[in-house]
Amino acid sequence: MKPASKSVIFNHGNFFAGPIIIVGYFMLGINLIAALAFNYEAFVLFPIGLIICFNRVGVEINTETSEYRHYFLLARLRIGTWKDLLSDYPDISLLKITERRALLSGLSGSITEQKTFIHVVLLNHNHRKKMLLVKCNNKENADIVINDLREQTHLNYTKYQPKLSRKSQSRKNQRRR
Repeated sequence: MKPASKSVIFNHGNFFAGPIIIVGYFMLGINLIAALAFNYEAFVLFPIGLIICFNRVGVEINTETSEYRHYFLLARLRIGTWKDLLSDYPDISLLKITERRALLSGLSGSITEQKTFIHVVLLNHNHRKKMLLVKCNNKENADIVINDLREQTHLNYTKYQPKLSRKSQSRKNQRRR
């Protein structure tokens, strides 16, 4: 395991979804009750509950060696393999993403909520693969993140333009007609 001397960490939150985390807390509660009742056989599920409830995933970038890793955080240990950043993802870009949620109600019909986020992403050479670093609420915050990373890692700031195959280009042209 390499020491993370100058690392930038982008935490993406929990690995498991909300309902599964609730089951994890339920498992922890059952194990606590079992431990109080001196039933140590039920205590076997305790590590599983801990893993479900208290894990995180994200991306860590070592700015000194220009390496990155997708990590799984467990008990303050980041688990993941280091890879070369500039050979895998030499470009950085902004993507404007609109997320929509619809809530159906029997009384008022449907309510639609729409939010726009700016994603800071790393891109490979042909822009086919993206790696999300951070989701920002406005462009100013995203620009701060990009400028800091560009200074530290020498990434190229480019516009997102994936190269399309001829087959994809012909399908795209047919839809425009």
